[in-house]
Amino acid sequence: MSETNHFSERLREPLNETTRKVRRNLMAASVVGIVLTKVGLVPTKISAFGVEFSSSNQQALMLLLASAICYFTVSFIVYVYSELTAWRLVFTSKEMEDIKAEATRSEREFLAGNDHETKFR
Repeated sequence: MSETNHFSERLREPLNETTRKVRRNLMAASVVGIVLTKVGLVPTKISAFGVEFSSSNQQALMLLLASAICYFTVSFIVYVYSELTAWRLVFTSKEMEDIKAEATRSEREFLAGNDHETKFR
């Protein structure tokens, strides 16, 4: 019964919380990167921090954003690969349990059939 609940839970939420957070960060960084490159909204000054950007600093900011996007992409791929491996292990173990149960059932039926035949000899 608990295995059924485990499978239904995995079907409801295929990615764990960490993977979802990395995906969210990747999507946010990608949207910011797309807006900055397509629209050309590269900041020249961030008044909250008192920072002004020259053109070389703007390029460094874009490089930093691209690095962040690459990092989030690689970490998301690693987490998804880990999730897929876990799924594969869960389903393989379930299949193995089903095969063992079927073999045990067949063996019992076979032995019961042999016992029945030896009684009539």
